[in-house]
Amino acid sequence: MKIKRLLAIAAATMTTVALAGCTTYALPDTSSVGLAYTGGSWDSKAYQKCIPAGGNEAIDNGGDTAYYPQGTRTWAFGQAGGDGPAIAVSTKNQELSVSGLITFTLDTTCTEWTDAAGKVWPGGPLQKFHETIGRSKAAEFTEDSTQVPQGWKDTLALFLGGPADRVMDITAGDYTWQQLYTDPVKAKAFTKTVADALPAQIKDATGGDTYFNIIAVQINKPTLPQALLDEMQLKEKELLAQETEAQKVAFQNSWPGGQVVYQEWARRNAETNCLDSGKCTLVPAGMSVSVPAAS
Repeated sequence: MKIKRLLAIAAATMTTVALAGCTTYALPDTSSVGLAYTGGSWDSKAYQKCIPAGGNEAIDNGGDTAYYPQGTRTWAFGQAGGDGPAIAVSTKNQELSVSGLITFTLDTTCTEWTDAAGKVWPGGPLQKFHETIGRSKAAEFTEDSTQVPQGWKDTLALFLGGPADRVMDITAGDYTWQQLYTDPVKAKAFTKTVADALPAQIKDATGGDTYFNIIAVQINKPTLPQALLDEMQLKEKELLAQETEAQKVAFQNSWPGGQVVYQEWARRNAETNCLDSGKCTLVPAGMSVSVPAAS
């Protein structure tokens, strides 16, 4: 009997030690992919395995898991509740600010992969992204993918917002402000050029690896600077003082940008007054251009 009791105590003690020494990682939800690491501090951690969205458990002594979002995401700029400020662009004759939306996915491939330098990454492009960019920026998520870390926002501002700013400013130099403000054909051409050039600019910013796949780019009608709006307002008052139709037409033609720009401004001014009076609700439309998949 005494021997049986000793054996039972020993078995219970071993079980307790085993349970205390293991950590069970939280399961990623269907919106996240996890990278499981073993070891203590980050300097001594070693990649263990990839945990697919909604996948299995990874159990290891003292390990940790970094989660990244899978699926379509957006980066909004220059709009209420967005992720970044409006982007300033310099046209041929005027600086404007633009707002819009970039739709993208993060490459969450985590199967073994060899990069351009010949280094093998057991956890694929996602492991390299985490260890070269994400970890230093604190961009990784917890198992709760609804909680967006500030580091993730900062990473997108740097690697999406920065390249978008450069591409838009360079491209806008081929247009006048009147073309981007009143000509839908020119505005769409501007958006398409930006969308086509953006992936390469992002790839350069991340060191030559395609971590972000751009799905579509939307650029809304630009916002005119206050000085130009004030000038238009003044000319509108002068127009009201004109008596003949011929004088009105002549005045419209003398408007900065000509009659077409005046008519567009008058329409937008009427919409603003309508909104301010609470008599109508208008939803501004933007130009959205899809980005062809890389061949």
